[in-house]
Amino acid sequence: MVSSLSQRPSFNHVSFRDMMHRARKEAILEECTRLLSERGYDAMTLDQVAEAAGMAKAVLYKHFKGKEDLCCEVMVRGLGRAQEFLDGLPERMVPHQRIQAFVRWVIQAQLNSDAPLLAERKSEIRHALKASESYQAALSELCSRLEDWIGGAKTSGHIHPGWPPLIARQLLITR
Repeated sequence: MVSSLSQRPSFNHVSFRDMMHRARKEAILEECTRLLSERGYDAMTLDQVAEAAGMAKAVLYKHFKGKEDLCCEVMVRGLGRAQEFLDGLPERMVPHQRIQAFVRWVIQAQLNSDAPLLAERKSEIRHALKASESYQAALSELCSRLEDWIGGAKTSGHIHPGWPPLIARQLLITR
């Protein structure tokens, strides 16, 4: 007779230490998202993030190289949240309805301090974001979708046909 212990399914073991590491990182990212949305990159400090996350500033450096690295990851997550929202839009929506839904979502995310999409134009973070492949890829995908919808809305007459797509897109993704 085979014992029941030998028939137990094998699970990928995640140590308590790994779970705590992930939980701390998640807390840091959530608090940084909130503070970045409320204060902006230049006014936010790592001391504020650490205090809001309830940990020592040194713990932040176990997860991130510095402020730019942390904020880049927050921005990538913000774009990921935007993509998740867009992926969840009903298929029956036409381009101008998708644009309207996205604008509502962006405004609500900003009001809730949930998803900063872009940093200030003259901020130091701009250089780090330009160098971040994951940020650039996520931004490119989002912009491509928006440009497709803008083109569709122009064709249907919901956006003036003379508006350059770049201007319309910038209005949608900057705060």
